[in-house]
Formats: sequence, structure tokens, C-alpha cells
Amino acid sequence: DAARSGVEALIKCAQAACDQAGPAACQRIALSPQSETAEPYVNKTLELRVTPAWLKTYQAGLQAGLDRVHGRIAEQAVTSEDLSLQIIDSQAHIKNKEALRDRLVEIIRTNPGKIEDLVAAETQLSQVQEDIDASQSALAVMQSRVATTHLTLTYHSEPVAASSGNFAPVSAAFKHILRNRMTMLD
Repeated sequence: DAARSGVEALIKCAQAACDQAGPAACQRIALSPQSETAEPYVNKTLELRVTPAWLKTYQAGLQAGLDRVHGRIAEQAVTSEDLSLQIIDSQAHIKNKEALRDRLVEIIRTNPGKIEDLVAAETQLSQVQEDIDASQSALAVMQSRVATTHLTLTYHSEPVAASSGNFAPVSAAFKHILRNRMTMLD
């Protein structure tokens, strides 16, 4: 059916645009499963993590695609995360670990002692460096999440009316009311 295939085409177009932009600008998070109902309309939700620049470019061409398939976006939500406290904590953690690393390097360099003490210090130095590397990676991920927004698009197609008689608007309104009432019963 045309409504379902139109929404599918829009979803595939959005996914292709996201893939073409690359993971630095757009990442796919989720796509709602295909609805297997006999209804003449379809609802699908696509979730992306995008940069503001990509979002602006995407939105500029979106309306033309919706008009072609007689569709509309039922919902569009753009959210961002506040990770400032986690970022500050991670930066402080890294700074403290780097200070410990520097002290361990100085101890190893200046203290001639037993081999066991030297090996223990080098083992601890290795663990501290691993912790620094892991914390820096986590910090980079958080900073990239701050630079992007979470975009949720819910596509909704409407069936094209077969008749445009005098009662078509009343019939359409009744169908919407009935569909909404049935949704409330779920």
C-alpha cells in the first residue's frame, strides 16, 4: 500500500542521509518495528543522535519528502543531555590520577631499592595509566554526546481519501475520533 511504502521510503532516506553524514554527525539509535496491522496508515519512530548542523540540513529537505507521500511527522522531539557534572568529575579524576602517575614515575626514577619494590611500583604505575586512558576515553564520549542532540521522529501517514464527496470531512473526522477512542482502550 502507498501509505506504508511512502513512510518506509522516508525512513530509508533518513537512514541513508544519516549513514552518509557519518558517525561524527549522525548515529542511528533505534527504529520502531514494522507495524503489521491492516490499517491504511502507518506509524514508525526513528531515533538518531545528531549534530545541530546535520539536523538543520535534514529538516530543510524533510517537508518536500512528506508532501510527496501525503505524510506528516506526528511528533518530533529534540533533546540533549546535561553531562556537565559528570564531565567535571571525570576531569578531576584524570587530574588526580595524572598527579599520582607523576609521583610514581619520580619514585621509580630516584629511589634505588629492592627489585620487588621497583616491580610493585611499575605495576601500580601501569594500572594508574590504564585508569587514566579509560577515563580519558569516557570523557571523550561524554563530550561528543554533549555536542549532539537526541532526535526522535515519529512518522505518521494518512490514507488518501478515495472519495471527496460532501461528507468526506465528516467521515474523516469520525475515523480519527474512532481511532483515538480505540487507542485509548488498548
